[in-house]
Amino acid sequence: MRRPLSPSRKLRTLLPENLSSPDFADLSGLESVDGLTYASSPTEGKYIRFPAGSKGFFYWYSEKGAPDLAGQIRFCITGSSDPAQVHKGKDLQLPDEETWNISLFELAHRNKYRALQELVLSEGLASARSLQSALRATHFPVPLDGKNVYVWIPRKSRIERVRMAMPYSDALRSSSSPVYTGKIILQFERSILPEHEGTRTVVLRIVEVLDFAKQDVTQGDPIVPEPKAGGLFLTRKTSPGLMHWVPWSFNVDDPAELTRKRVKSALEVFFENEASPPDRPR
Repeated sequence: MRRPLSPSRKLRTLLPENLSSPDFADLSGLESVDGLTYASSPTEGKYIRFPAGSKGFFYWYSEKGAPDLAGQIRFCITGSSDPAQVHKGKDLQLPDEETWNISLFELAHRNKYRALQELVLSEGLASARSLQSALRATHFPVPLDGKNVYVWIPRKSRIERVRMAMPYSDALRSSSSPVYTGKIILQFERSILPEHEGTRTVVLRIVEVLDFAKQDVTQGDPIVPEPKAGGLFLTRKTSPGLMHWVPWSFNVDDPAELTRKRVKSALEVFFENEASPPDRPR
């Protein structure tokens, strides 16, 4: 008998210490479980099934000292129904080798996760205030050794989900190991930099730095600057004969950014009550 592609499964707990053998789940070959999906195909526009061997437990992950907003649901592959293996297992990975997760931002923004929201609240994994903050937030956690990050940006009538390349990733590719590890909380805000005057440009502010560590690796030139709480997030810029670091920015009216339509559409939220500036003389 074939397994249904989207079986119903009610999660009883996400607390690792409360897990028991009935919470063990086999997701192998499934498209979704109560709305939880593995990944979507960017070319075919459909869901990718959970890979073979996806057997283990759903649990709540939050780094020590991190705010509620950084919490997420993960799936630990254990291979057996012994919940003690959660501390020894390996987290499910996505095709791009990032860790599969459902962030608090995603939980807050999707009605299909209502039951999961209630579970998170009832177990004290996040507060109602944190869920409300996630609905309004334009800031998000980013691992320093990651390559991509998914950002949820609330608009008046919808929620935009945007995939962004980690601004540090270009600088880190030349090294077999990351220059820095840890996590930073970033926040979108309208730029007030002099070079952006008269434009509708967004920058990234570093709100908080968590579990920061500098790795003992050889850096290229120029040296990757350390992220500092309160400072702007920097990205590497190359010009003829020169490579330097500048604040990451996105001008929503720049024709050169038209290829990044989803990012442009999402970041226009900061200017929804403004008219687009007139075209500049050529």
